[in-house]
Amino acid sequence: MLIEGKNELQLTRDSFIEKTSALSVAYFCYSTEIRFILQMKEDSSYNIDQKLRESEYWHTKALEIACTFLPGECPLLTHINFSYQKHFAPGKSVDEENGLMLLKPLFGIENKFV
Repeated sequence: MLIEGKNELQLTRDSFIEKTSALSVAYFCYSTEIRFILQMKEDSSYNIDQKLRESEYWHTKALEIACTFLPGECPLLTHINFSYQKHFAPGKSVDEENGLMLLKPLFGIENKFV
């Protein structure tokens, strides 16, 4: 709820968490939509590797914001983190051609709260 002339109300803890949550959800949804488009093969002009990296980037940004500003027990943070681990687990990837599990270096955020 926006009340004109009451800027101090925009800086309350609850208001800040609400705005932070909305930004994190927006980034998460954008990442998810990119993955869905790639899975459905709706746009053949997409560079798949580039779009996967872009999807991971936006998912990482959502997780970074959630980890930084939301309480550790927040269900939204938990969901974004589990989804990140499922789709972009930093420590593993699968070589589909050979069926091998590949280890890759951990790049990205290190969260002490999750």
